[in-house]
Amino acid sequence: MADTTLTPKNQAPNMYVDWTDGGSYDFVIVDWYCETVANNTYWAVHNWSGGYAGFQYSGGQYKILLSIWNDGSMLPEIEYLSADSDPNYLDFGGEGEGKHIFTNYTWTVGKWYTMCIGTKTINGKTYYAQWVREEGASDWFLAAIISFPQANRTLNKSSMFQEDFTFNGNLKRRCRLRRAYGRNSSTKNWESWKNNKITNSYFPYKETTWADVEWNVTQNCDWGTDSSNSYVWVQSGGNTPDNGKSAPPAIYSLNQPSAPSNWPQWSDILPKYINSKFSNLYVAFSGSKVIQSNNKYYWNFVDSGDGYFYILTSDNSKAITISGTDNGSDLILTAFNGGADNQKWNKFNAGTGLLHYFKPKSAPTKTMDIEGPSTASNAVIQIWEFGTDPDQFKWNTMSTVEKHSIKSNYSNLFVSPSQANVVQSNTQYEWNFVQCSDEYFYILTPDNAKAVSISGTGDGSNLILKTFNAADDTQKWKKSSAGSNLYYIRPKAASTMTMDIEGPSTGSGAPIQIWTHNTSAAQFKWYVL
Repeated sequence: MADTTLTPKNQAPNMYVDWTDGGSYDFVIVDWYCETVANNTYWAVHNWSGGYAGFQYSGGQYKILLSIWNDGSMLPEIEYLSADSDPNYLDFGGEGEGKHIFTNYTWTVGKWYTMCIGTKTINGKTYYAQWVREEGASDWFLAAIISFPQANRTLNKSSMFQEDFTFNGNLKRRCRLRRAYGRNSSTKNWESWKNNKITNSYFPYKETTWADVEWNVTQNCDWGTDSSNSYVWVQSGGNTPDNGKSAPPAIYSLNQPSAPSNWPQWSDILPKYINSKFSNLYVAFSGSKVIQSNNKYYWNFVDSGDGYFYILTSDNSKAITISGTDNGSDLILTAFNGGADNQKWNKFNAGTGLLHYFKPKSAPTKTMDIEGPSTASNAVIQIWEFGTDPDQFKWNTMSTVEKHSIKSNYSNLFVSPSQANVVQSNTQYEWNFVQCSDEYFYILTPDNAKAVSISGTGDGSNLILKTFNAADDTQKWKKSSAGSNLYYIRPKAASTMTMDIEGPSTGSGAPIQIWTHNTSAAQFKWYVL
């Protein structure tokens, strides 16, 4: 290329750290630390064939990101958005197309964070989950889940890239990396990726393509390890002079444990509503009829084990069932039979955002539809010959997740976990409030893996943390106004009881329990912040 005819790009070199190329992993995990932040920088701390995930700073906002690419006609689907995820920016184009989830996450300069990506086959699809945890925190935060319509995909490699994505080469950005691992998908043994290979690329002009890119430069970038070889660091931008080092690749072998000490766990699938793009109403039921309604109903999506799922009522007792296989066959509720094909469904990407088609196993050329099609409440839901254009075939489906703290009006302390127990403490703990049907909700840890549950139904039964189970009534709660922005929080499985403090005590560490409800006791009243 002739320099005189081209436009300078002013992009900081892209820095890469490679750990492995090849293999089959169901978890990959790494620690990341930002030393110097620069606007419009992306640190993709996990980069594999078909996707990436990492930390980003842009426009004054600190975010994390999970992206999965389309692969021909196979299109990824959004499965879970946290309370901090952006529901309005779920599709991307440019260098490939696919689905991504941006989550507002206030990571800060000068702290270590661990990000983990996991894969799991559910409903015949591969689910990709993203968790993050600040060093010293007890809980993992589940940020996002995206599925891909192919079973048993794994993470075949992992690497990091530090990218200046809007040409701010005059700004310096620098990060550290340590403790990279992958868990073998077959043996479930962890592999320690202690060898870190550092390379870079540089696009000197806006017209530069990958065919003309400059590789492994030494200008305006730097790299190395700390004195004890516990982490590597990479730096780019800031118009720094040539670093005087030999051109990459540079390989550093770090001192690190043979396996991570902590990693996240998969949780049960959260209940989801099904909302029509055509009518903006929700799939619900009236008696045995499946209809559309103004009221949200949250269905349990249960894996059938053969590439499909059941759509069940909140107690898992009844399933959405096709009454026949012809056009216009109504959907009905029948007793759940854990093997009936006429109760099995699959869903597929139907375009932008959260849109899906729902197709029954017993009538694979048909799709979920609205009779008419009607925009009226109580219109019957049916099946019809599939087509990609009609809006009445397209449905938004997602869980409703809110983030709240629970503060006692009596003690001014917060409801918090303590191993398997639930206590009050000075720490303002944030729970996920996840909506289920009939005005009830679950109170879950930030990874959705554990639920606040009652240990019994009588006075003094303690609250405990149990593995989340969407059909378990002991994990369902309902709040009602106690006046002055206060609430009573009452369990579904013990409807005459209410959330209470043992004693009642004002001390940190006092257990949270249930007690027979009345409206006069101050310890029964809670702020939901």
